[in-house]
Amino acid sequence: MVKYIISILIFSFSSAAFAENVVSLSTEENNVEKAKIVSDPTLPLGYKAKVNNKKVYRPRLPVLQSIIVDKRTQRAVMNNKSYEVGQKVGGYEISRIEKEAVYLTYRSKIYAVSLYSNSERFSQ
Repeated sequence: MVKYIISILIFSFSSAAFAENVVSLSTEENNVEKAKIVSDPTLPLGYKAKVNNKKVYRPRLPVLQSIIVDKRTQRAVMNNKSYEVGQKVGGYEISRIEKEAVYLTYRSKIYAVSLYSNSERFSQ
């Protein structure tokens, strides 16, 4: 009987400790909760999970050399060629041309390419 009670107590303490170690929640600065998984004690010693090291390929952004915007036309010179809205350059589709930047779409993500960095822009 005593062995039975001791084994129940040990089991309850060990299962409570295991439950605390499996998932611990930590709140980050932006108040998003992130689960941290601790290793599973039932796995064999020395077991390593397979790591997926596939890199996502994204073509290099084209070099923007000039933007031409007036009442009749919107053109951008990139990689020494002239392009209009809707054309493709280097795998990216030109979705919008403005006087400060050209917006390119690749796999439903939009990238802005500008002639100047923020520190190089001319004051108006």
